[in-house]
Amino acid sequence: MAETPEYCLDYDKNPAFANIRHSEETRIRLIDIQPDIRFMAKRFGTTLPSFDDSEEHASMKILRASAPALLVAAALQGSGAHAVSLEEAITQTLVSNPQAQASYNRYQASQETVKAARGGYLPTLDWKAGIGHERLDNPITEKAGTKDKDFRPKENALTLNQNLFDGLSTTNEYRKTKELQHGRKEQLRTKAESLALEVADVYLKLLENRRQVTLSKNNLASHERIYKLIQQRSDQGVANQSDLYQIEGRLARARANLISARNNLEDSETQYLRLVNQAADDLIMPHLDEQTLPTDLEQALTIALQDHPAIHSSNYDLSASQYGYDQTRSAFLPTVDLSLSQRWDKDINGLKGRHEDTMAMLTMKYNLFHGGSDSARRQEAAYRVEESRAMQQDTQRMIKETLRIAWAAMENLSAEEPYLKKHMDSSAQTVKAYQKQFELGKRTLLDLLDSENENFQAQRAYTTAIHRSLFARYRVLNGLGHLMQQLNIGLPSNWQIVDS
Repeated sequence: MAETPEYCLDYDKNPAFANIRHSEETRIRLIDIQPDIRFMAKRFGTTLPSFDDSEEHASMKILRASAPALLVAAALQGSGAHAVSLEEAITQTLVSNPQAQASYNRYQASQETVKAARGGYLPTLDWKAGIGHERLDNPITEKAGTKDKDFRPKENALTLNQNLFDGLSTTNEYRKTKELQHGRKEQLRTKAESLALEVADVYLKLLENRRQVTLSKNNLASHERIYKLIQQRSDQGVANQSDLYQIEGRLARARANLISARNNLEDSETQYLRLVNQAADDLIMPHLDEQTLPTDLEQALTIALQDHPAIHSSNYDLSASQYGYDQTRSAFLPTVDLSLSQRWDKDINGLKGRHEDTMAMLTMKYNLFHGGSDSARRQEAAYRVEESRAMQQDTQRMIKETLRIAWAAMENLSAEEPYLKKHMDSSAQTVKAYQKQFELGKRTLLDLLDSENENFQAQRAYTTAIHRSLFARYRVLNGLGHLMQQLNIGLPSNWQIVDS
């Protein structure tokens, strides 16, 4: 077999020519794809002679002669377009996705809650002013001769109040809100990890489905070519009518496969648009360094329980509920306040004239009975602690389960991939062998079609496997809480995140 030219239009080497395959690989004659080639040639000023439907080898020479110019033109065309990497797609998602924005605003709200709790340590300063109408009838007004006389009292008061002791309620409230703030930060990281994995899934499915459409087009072209040959032989009385019926059925199936592949592609494009908030243009097949993965499942589980943000979030929630329980004890303790006030009144209590009053007061308040409400709230807080503890344990189990499933998928898909590759390579060799045997009259066109159909199915299976295998590795990294870290992606720079 002649050596493949270095400019062979191979999908893996030249994605711009995904619809054009070397005939020695798929046996699709160039006559079936000449509109695509002529479109490229016309666009870049390259002239091609007509393809002869009866001379496949001649058409191959035409393509080989024109391929370098077409490849250079395609490269120049591609240089002006920006291919979106997986990392860029994830970054765009975090900036624009509503779920990410909701989590960020939830975190921002928790920051304000901390500020509100911190305010409990500071004094309160109140200004009070009032004017009204008053008529008094008491011994003071009777003695002063102002009985039943109308007054227009005016009040002005400035009061400074500082709590000195509240049973540590303010302290525990501040500590609780601080823990909740840390928890919301970890929830934000968890949501970012989840969205990153979702984008990776859609990104890889989009690449896979684009490839599946290309394979389906090639498969349809093969069926149409063989259908024409069998139809010609049937018209000449050489082929059986049953052969024509069979190829018609398979041709219909090939067209249905292409429609299904396009439908899957459109679904992926829609999902990508929803997540990333921009249409999918050129995408780049991601590469993952295997060194970033743990050596075994046990190591992976240990790392996940230490590093996963969902674990950290559940720990903070438990700590916050414990501070909430401690806070309920303050209801059984007295409160002590220091109050400083200055009053400027006029015509107060039936006495005409200005009245000024300066007062400093140290007060203690101690509740003796509250209808059992304080005891009930303390018991409620105790149940909240146990609820948080149970949620913490559930989170740990969920992380372990997710990681075990992802690890099993990664191992099984990795083990399956070489066999699917072998099947694809063998089926491709079978197509070549059947083609030679057909030229010698030892194989029928239907035999050739069977081999090409098996090759098509093998390529589809392998395409799915390589994309799913890579996604399984991303799932493992997500199970560790390291997906964004390994992709060198941080939270958006405009997010105001307070370090713990």
